[in-house]
Amino acid sequence: MTRVSISGRPAEAHAYWRDPAGSLIGLFGAGYYAEVGEETDDRQWGFAAGAEAQAHVGMSTIYAQMGYLTFPEATADDADFPLDTFFLRGAARHFFTENTKLEAQLGTAIGTFDGGETDFYLVDWAIEAEQAVGQAGVGLSLFARYEGIYAEEVDEDDNSLDTSVKFGLRARFGGGGGESLLANDRNGVSLDLPDAGRWAGVLGGPVE
Repeated sequence: MTRVSISGRPAEAHAYWRDPAGSLIGLFGAGYYAEVGEETDDRQWGFAAGAEAQAHVGMSTIYAQMGYLTFPEATADDADFPLDTFFLRGAARHFFTENTKLEAQLGTAIGTFDGGETDFYLVDWAIEAEQAVGQAGVGLSLFARYEGIYAEEVDEDDNSLDTSVKFGLRARFGGGGGESLLANDRNGVSLDLPDAGRWAGVLGGPVE
């Protein structure tokens, strides 16, 4: 199966094999657009690729990713964007009922701005609660989410802490639109990617 989506975060594609009763394994690719200033050179496209897997354990889902990200126009003379970034990411979702979910995510990345020695590392995290609402089969849910990014330049004092709290209403359409949150997780759209466009903004600002 494959999934393609375009959003305010990455434009992403996932190709995977899934057994709804037990596991998922696949590959992903994505494009990110990021701006760190008002000049033309402060706007770039980045690209990511990697592998991912899920394991379904009772009412819980364990999700892991590893990948590589590059903003290929980054150079030593204009190092606002990371040229090479390697990242790991993990998430755990637990469903207290078929329509009540709690999710926690933790990821880390290291990279360079110009292809030399490691220049930075970052850690990002999130915790989210989601509750389906309305009549069965409607595909609407409410969510509350806290997320953050801490980034630091190696051998320097420059660092940044960026956090946010979000509340919202989600709608699911298509084949998984009428399913419960648990059924959608096991059979519908349950794959995503780190917000590396936001990473670029943090790294190209106070860190770099």
